[in-house]
Amino acid sequence: HHFNQSYLSANPYGDSQGNYFLDSNVKGRTALERRYNYLEQNSNTPPIDLVQALLDIADWFLVFERWTSAEELYVQAFNLMESNGIETINGLAYPDLPAYIPSFVTSPYTRTSNNLSQEDVLEYQGYIDISFTLGRFAKPTGIRIIDSSEGTTEETIRALTRKLRNSTYRLQLENQTEYADNTYLIRYYYTNQLAEEI
Repeated sequence: HHFNQSYLSANPYGDSQGNYFLDSNVKGRTALERRYNYLEQNSNTPPIDLVQALLDIADWFLVFERWTSAEELYVQAFNLMESNGIETINGLAYPDLPAYIPSFVTSPYTRTSNNLSQEDVLEYQGYIDISFTLGRFAKPTGIRIIDSSEGTTEETIRALTRKLRNSTYRLQLENQTEYADNTYLIRYYYTNQLAEEI
């Protein structure tokens, strides 16, 4: 997983809309449910799009700490995948890389948030190895710095741990039915160091 690389789908609403959604649990969920219903009624909708739309609603519940509602929708998404022959979606089965949610809002320090193409070749300055656990509450806990390349500044490490603490990630269900506490060991690469605070 690269510190500055986004594994997320492009924001279908545009970033300005993303902020509007996050202002309100009800408005955002209503819009996502309306999109899902529209796709469901259209017989030409590819099943993968329908699953993604359902996952967006599940993710939304998770962001607003509606754990049980989210869990039910994730199971529904697995059932929809199974009935349509869709084997995998990134970020749903451990040990996939954790997927930042909601997916229509850009994660900080990613290619997308820096207006860089996914194809751009970047020169990495260094890396930080970090471990954390993702449990039912969808936020990393037990964050530990395992190692980092020579010359990595404290400020760069602090920025990464701050990003992780303040982010919500899609839960990965065990046996497609229940949450488990999953532990990750991930190497994040960085291209530009953050200067030390004076």
